Amino acid sequence: MDLPILFRIYATDGVNLFFGPQASVLLGSSFEADALENTYGWDTDNISDFDAAVVVGVGYNLPKGFNLQASYNFGINPVFKDSEASVYNRGFKLSAGISF
Repeated sequence: MDLPILFRIYATDGVNLFFGPQASVLLGSSFEADALENTYGWDTDNISDFDAAVVVGVGYNLPKGFNLQASYNFGINPVFKDSEASVYNRGFKLSAGISF
């Protein structure tokens, strides 16, 4: 579950930029692959339960309440608890919505 606190700046009529911190909590995890599970010992217990991130994005408000936005989440905490690998939750989001 992601819990962002975003600050919006309206650059022009309809265009907005947003940024802010985001806290994420892992609600559940599973791994299923018969061939890999026994061979490599994959385990979800080593996955961190909490992640902190910085979110940046741009949005556009269309007429009649429609809106579009794109954002990037820049995860700060490593995904795995006990690993030397540098693996982070990072990714792009695209969304469309309607305000009512």
